[in-house]
Amino acid sequence: MTALELIRALALDATVGIVVTDTAIDWPGPTIVYANSAFGQLVGRDLSDVVGQTPRFM
Repeated sequence: MTALELIRALALDATVGIVVTDTAIDWPGPTIVYANSAFGQLVGRDLSDVVGQTPRFM
């Protein structure tokens, strides 16, 4: 099991928003590789619109 798979398993039903990004620091910055449904509700977007974007949209 990879670290991301473990995070997905633990965060799936969490009631708090959880987002995981890659480690890029150069512009445009990190990319969201995982977000749970609570994060989608928090930012008011579908997860399909969030994953692959930079957190700078917030």
